[in-house]
Amino acid sequence: MKNVIAALICAFIIAALVIGAAFSTRVYSLKDSAVTEEKKPLMYINDEPWYNEYLYPMENIFLVDYIPIFMFAKLDGVFIKINSAINDVMISYKNKYLTFKTDKSEMYDAEGGKYNIRTYLLYGGERYVPARVVCDYFGFVYEKSKNGEAVRIYDANVKLTFDEVLKIYNPSIAENVTETTAKNTEKETSEKITEGTTKAEDTKEISECNVYLSLYGSSSNNISEAIKLLNEYNVPAAFFLEQSEIIKNADTIREINVNGYNFGVLFNSGSIPENGNSSDKYKNVISNLTEINDYIYRLQKYKTRLTALTEDYYLRKSYGNDLFSLLTEEGYIVRGYDYYYNYAYRLSAETVTDRFYKLLSGKENVSVAIYLNSNGTDILKYLLEYIDKYPQLHIVEIDESSDDFI
Repeated sequence: MKNVIAALICAFIIAALVIGAAFSTRVYSLKDSAVTEEKKPLMYINDEPWYNEYLYPMENIFLVDYIPIFMFAKLDGVFIKINSAINDVMISYKNKYLTFKTDKSEMYDAEGGKYNIRTYLLYGGERYVPARVVCDYFGFVYEKSKNGEAVRIYDANVKLTFDEVLKIYNPSIAENVTETTAKNTEKETSEKITEGTTKAEDTKEISECNVYLSLYGSSSNNISEAIKLLNEYNVPAAFFLEQSEIIKNADTIREINVNGYNFGVLFNSGSIPENGNSSDKYKNVISNLTEINDYIYRLQKYKTRLTALTEDYYLRKSYGNDLFSLLTEEGYIVRGYDYYYNYAYRLSAETVTDRFYKLLSGKENVSVAIYLNSNGTDILKYLLEYIDKYPQLHIVEIDESSDDFI
């Protein structure tokens, strides 16, 4: 009996040693792969790698780069405040701030602007925010390597180009970076700070092009200002308002209709269910459209077939063609855009028109959306002034015979 017990104890000890050895090997392997296994840094702040990258890597979510919000705290003068009780995350710099309402996919700026911006809880429960949105608002620069693997955010405290930084810390990536990185950074900086003096259209010819204008409604005052501008230049556009804005602003709907402009319903990503089977996934979308059309009919004795999505690239990537096929089957037209002017800070006329010019290259049709926040009417004014100078640019009416999702 003693021999049996001794044998069992010996077997137990040997098994424990084997398991312990395997566990220690596994732990070492994990640590090695995370930190030491020839993995070079891909995220940088100013001229240095970000030390927490291996725990909180960048994520590209539906074509948008997201980074943890506390990464910005490494820049001088940036403060982060999180209030979980009211679902608020605030980032401030100097006299400006952005507040993210994490339960509503909304962002507010210091000037009173409101935007449909989504954040995510990712690794370690950390809040991730869209990198370029934050950088653009505060005047930081966000740049990527040519192959898209490495990123950097920086303020004024830099001495090296991104190419030079990568050659120090990640030479294999630096080999894939051409001079265009430095040139693009210089261009972005000039747009934000110096308002570059050379216009692209001075050196290149503008071809014939049809321009479609979609105006996403904000306050009734901004819509009224936009209507005055459209009337001044005698050009068409289509207005799109969210359901809550339509119900609150019956007079605005009448003003749009009286001035002869087309009108549609605007949806954000919160209107689309994330779960559910293919048969009932989008019932909420159709029921919302039916409800709002019934309201419009009581108000104006007509219904609209025009719809638009504030984050159409995100929605197209996330839900494929199912949503658009369903809307088309129900008789609705979904409008998209080639460029969306949705900015939480003021743009110069040169920046607005330069970005518009880049859309025109080789295209016969261009669709532009403008969010009518406090800066939106200025953007519309700059675009109308620019288009008016070139007879080969034609603003075309968006109506219910327009092609889907131009």
